[in-house]
Amino acid sequence: MLQECEPATIMLGTQSVVLHPERALSLPELQTLVIADLHWGKATTLRAFGAPVPAGGTSDDLRRLDAVLTRTAAKALTVLGDLAHSRLGWDERAMQPVYRWRDRWPDLRITLVRGNHDAHAGDPPASLGIHCVDAPLFLGALRCAHEPTETDRASFTLCGHLHPHVTLRGKGRDRVRLPCFVRSAYALMLPAFSSLTGGGAWIPQPGELAYAIVDDSIVPVTP
Repeated sequence: MLQECEPATIMLGTQSVVLHPERALSLPELQTLVIADLHWGKATTLRAFGAPVPAGGTSDDLRRLDAVLTRTAAKALTVLGDLAHSRLGWDERAMQPVYRWRDRWPDLRITLVRGNHDAHAGDPPASLGIHCVDAPLFLGALRCAHEPTETDRASFTLCGHLHPHVTLRGKGRDRVRLPCFVRSAYALMLPAFSSLTGGGAWIPQPGELAYAIVDDSIVPVTP
């Protein structure tokens, strides 16, 4: 049984998008799921430099991806950059969970909008059947890129790269740091899909609104 989640539907211009607690958004009219910053192979890369990183991060991320793909019935997946963390991310042994995941979704159309890490890691193996493009990619009226930009305000931009987090404070000294979506006047920034990837603090700018991921819900946060 799928876990009960509470996504949030918002409007970006004239297009409806759904924010999901799994750190993804869906475009129901296009039957498309959008995520950013998977950083496959980051654990392998860190271990190669002597960092003690536990195993299982990629498998856990893929189970979360399975859940949101199933619930949304998406036919296509768009990745907003940084699919792999480095060239070491394509290590054959480290990629076994990814190959098994791809076997479960053979008909899923996957497009990668290349990001800064992809420039160093290189495109994924052809056997994964992932179409790779440079930004911008358009999904309906929405412009897709890896990094946020203010240079093109003719269309609303979906992006990643900065791995935004918001800190919520309670009574006393209680506080919790949570991944979030950040909406500005011209863009919607997605949190990193990778659970191993850290992130930057959201420093509110005029007109911005964050949507924090709190357990299985999306919660709007005003500055």
